[in-house]
Amino acid sequence: MIISLSVLHFLISQKKNIGFPSPCMGQTGLPSSLFTRICCEKDVIAEPLFKAAGAEVDSRPCVVSAGICLVGAPLFKRLGVLLLTLRAARLPAISEKLASRISGSWVSVLLYRRCTSSVVKKFFSLAAVSDEEGVVVPLNQQVAEEITVLACLAPLAAVDISAPVQKKVYATDASLKKGAVTARRVSQHTAEIWWLDGDKKGGYTQ
Repeated sequence: MIISLSVLHFLISQKKNIGFPSPCMGQTGLPSSLFTRICCEKDVIAEPLFKAAGAEVDSRPCVVSAGICLVGAPLFKRLGVLLLTLRAARLPAISEKLASRISGSWVSVLLYRRCTSSVVKKFFSLAAVSDEEGVVVPLNQQVAEEITVLACLAPLAAVDISAPVQKKVYATDASLKKGAVTARRVSQHTAEIWWLDGDKKGGYTQ
């Protein structure tokens, strides 16, 4: 992923396409021949499209030339769950087990673009709550519309990691009766540090 990001920043700064293997390989500090020898067959070397920890990183020249670098669930997985969801949306009823499997697939997709989960409200409640087989529940119009909209958003469920970090940080809190939010502008460096540690419990206090 470090090599991919190097390719990204190089292309954006140069405003032109380059071939692969990338000249950014030189940024590793190792001769390319030595780098090739010490890497095992599972390592990814200067690939513009690859998977890392289950995520698909797309830094192909056609993507980077648009000023973006995308990370998300593999596209074939998003398209697969999209088609399955659209077929399920046409049904008058659905089994709890099938709803559970579809919703589970969507969770792994939406992790990379969490704002898209806001279109779903009722569908996840259909997931199986017992171990009984063959439990079928009605699929009403509201739920069908929810998952249809969700399916339409599947190709967009990826994040652009070249996007700058916003220099405005937010804090929220809530009780059973009220909620509150506050915000403050900070330096770019501070915002980037907080963003990197934001998913770690206690990271924002270190």
